[in-house]
Amino acid sequence: MSGTYSEMRNPMRKNLILVVFLLFAGCSYGIADQPSVGDSVSDIPSLVGHWIVESKGAVLLKEDHAGEFTHHEGKFSNLTAHAEITEQEGRVLYCDFSSDKGMNETLIGVIGLDNKTVHFADMDGFTMCEIMSDDLMHAIYGHITDKDSVVAAGTWTRVP
Repeated sequence: MSGTYSEMRNPMRKNLILVVFLLFAGCSYGIADQPSVGDSVSDIPSLVGHWIVESKGAVLLKEDHAGEFTHHEGKFSNLTAHAEITEQEGRVLYCDFSSDKGMNETLIGVIGLDNKTVHFADMDGFTMCEIMSDDLMHAIYGHITDKDSVVAAGTWTRVP
């Protein structure tokens, strides 16, 4: 090894400065393009209204009967329901949900930062929606409880 400690340290310092610069540049590149929780309300889709929910799903019973909040029934299940998104404050939603099985639940939800996805939670599960148009969402539902597990795929269609 030739050279003094000072001569060897200089290239290392330059490399360290270069690494720090690249790290900073890489971490900050595109920050302006990232979605913001505080996006203008005009950019966030309004989902308030009445929606008809239709889904096909499967139920896996762990006991002799389904859970208290399980809308689907039978091994293979079709469900029709009504969802009334009653309140929206920016990205946050409140929804009354009633199925053709005579069950009612309140859902809470948020519109994703991409303004194309919606995530709902109810008493025992989650619904993930993709906004396809102003009046149509594709949805996947799932829950796992001590009594049963349910998965379903369907549509939410807004009606006047």
